[in-house]
Formats: sequence, structure tokens, C-alpha cells
Amino acid sequence: MTGTLITVAPTGAESSKAAVPALPVTIDELVATAKECEALGAAIVHVHIRDDAAQPTLDQGRLRETVAALRQSTDLIVQLSSGGAVTDPEADRLAVLKRNVADDASLLVEESAAAIDVS
Repeated sequence: MTGTLITVAPTGAESSKAAVPALPVTIDELVATAKECEALGAAIVHVHIRDDAAQPTLDQGRLRETVAALRQSTDLIVQLSSGGAVTDPEADRLAVLKRNVADDASLLVEESAAAIDVS
């Protein structure tokens, strides 16, 4: 099998809307961006979730709501970030991997290694 698999990461964890005006921080903005990326050939959307104040969050309800909105509006594979924000505790980051909410999740081992046995 050959081909190209395009993953887009439109949100980021540490950027602000003030610094990056095109940054999708609401679910509606994220869905609109995801649809545009899908139309251009993306297959996977890597998502950092934002709360109502546009701050990074790992809130499980917000994760489920965001994934549901993306699934309803696109055929993209939804990949959640376990990165959250650098201030999130490892337990909260790892909870993203345990909930089976999305199709896929990333694990930044460098930041999470202290919370799991990697031996």
C-alpha cells in the first residue's frame, strides 16, 4: 500500500487567539477548520481541546463533545492530544488515553514518562 496520510494539528496547546487570530478555539471554529482541512486532503485531525475561556483543557465532557462534533461533521480520524498544557498533571494527560473517546491519541513520552512505567 502506498500513499500519503496527512495529519493536521490546527489548535496547538500553548498558542493564544490574540497571537494567532486564525486559531480555532471554539468547537464550531474547530469543526469549520477541520472541514476545510478535510476538503484539502487531510485524513487525521490532531486536537488540543479548549474550554469556554479558550484555555487548554483535558475536561472529559469537553473531550467527548468535541469528538462528537468532529465525527458528526467530518470523516476525519480524530486524534486527541494527551499533551493538554504543560501545567496539566500527568494523570489528567494519561486519562485521555484510557477513555476510548477518540479514534486515536498522542502520547508525548518525554512529558509523561514519569507517570507510566516505560521499562
